[in-house]
Amino acid sequence: MASAGSEQFATEFAELGHGLFTYLLIKALQGDADGAPKDGKVTIYELKSYLDDQVPELTQKMKGKPQYPYTFSRGQDFPVVIENEK
Repeated sequence: MASAGSEQFATEFAELGHGLFTYLLIKALQGDADGAPKDGKVTIYELKSYLDDQVPELTQKMKGKPQYPYTFSRGQDFPVVIENEK
């Protein structure tokens, strides 16, 4: 995964405290990427899907021009985050 392909620059926004990709990556790993069914796990494919969807949408909204992350996947899905039971 990369914040943008070789033909684009990664967008930075001071108000986010990070680059936009990093901002969304952190939100994803905190649980925002946990897709249906909501099971307390974020898998690598959920993470990829979330970033592929959210990065262009938020850059379009904040900058007026979409940024497309570079993502590639192959193989089996696996969890990268498992929420602790409370």
